[in-house]
Amino acid sequence: MKEMSPVLVRVKGVQKTPDGEENTIRTEAMGRYIFRGGKHYVLYEEEGLSEAGKVSTTLKFDEEKLTLLRHGAVEQTMEFMPRRESRSPYRTPIGILNLAVRTEFLGMDLASEVKSLTVEYSLAVEGVHQSQNSLFIEVAEID
Repeated sequence: MKEMSPVLVRVKGVQKTPDGEENTIRTEAMGRYIFRGGKHYVLYEEEGLSEAGKVSTTLKFDEEKLTLLRHGAVEQTMEFMPRRESRSPYRTPIGILNLAVRTEFLGMDLASEVKSLTVEYSLAVEGVHQSQNSLFIEVAEID
């Protein structure tokens, strides 16, 4: 990919609750890819994440860490680093929730034309375990 390229971003999230229920969410959006200072950035707009409006999402990553930043109708920062826990507030129009994310696996294929990222993590909200999650992200340059 060039230093700044239009891209198609595909995200699939799978959530498994403690009682065995499984939910899958898929998102596809047009965005921009930037490589600067040894880091990859993907910027795109998410529809349907919040009834309150649009959400601008930035993925920032290198071989060791993925950071997901959301701004707009919701405000959120999630950091994924293997075998580490990160904590952050999740601001919504109805209030703030404190999240804890424990990354169990972070895998990336950054060498091919289609960049792919896989994250396995557990999520706790206000200190209570909510779910085991998988996140699959593909970023493909548009010609």
